[in-house]
Amino acid sequence: MTQVNKERMLAEFKEIVALPCHSLQERPVFELLKGKLEALGFTVEEDFLQRNADYYGAAAYKSAFDEKTLGGNCGNLWAFLPASAGVEGAVRVLLSAHMDGVEPCGGTTVIQKDGVLYSDGTTILGGDDKSGVEGILEGIRLLLEEGAPHGDIQILFTVCEEGVASTALSCVRTLAMHWTAKAHRARLLSALPARRNIKSTLSAEPRMADWSRKRASTLL
Repeated sequence: MTQVNKERMLAEFKEIVALPCHSLQERPVFELLKGKLEALGFTVEEDFLQRNADYYGAAAYKSAFDEKTLGGNCGNLWAFLPASAGVEGAVRVLLSAHMDGVEPCGGTTVIQKDGVLYSDGTTILGGDDKSGVEGILEGIRLLLEEGAPHGDIQILFTVCEEGVASTALSCVRTLAMHWTAKAHRARLLSALPARRNIKSTLSAEPRMADWSRKRASTLL
């Protein structure tokens, strides 16, 4: 089995955290990751919420989630890699992390001491969530280097997780959430630093989910 390339991971982590990554100002990180994913064979799209809101034609949805409301200099990054030949029916996988960081972030200088990574003290290190970004990139490289068969792979790198907890997505393209169901109701609890309860109603041919956002302390 192919082993993780620690030197490659360290170098790439340093490369990513060196970029400005303020919430709603993630463009430098977006462009870097776009180039890396395209080099690995992915098709990359930028999820500008305005475009998809117009497509769905839902006024309430558009006012709540369009790009003008969210602001910022780039959208979410969606990347797609088709399944290997012969396994097109395999389970589809979605991997996700976010591109922004808490303040002070961006322009991080990484210092390595006794096997531990630190910032130089003027910024955060950026492990949240660049370690997640790097883990996804390295995992994909290992899969491709090994030549292992795989189903469709989707990657979602989101903007403004530290601001609105990545809730402003125009759509979810595959099921990548753990649901717990009781009677006729389902509950989704996302991770920190923010938490949302999401209620969805699905039809036979769903165009949109019926989203309801409540206080984090309120269970559906």
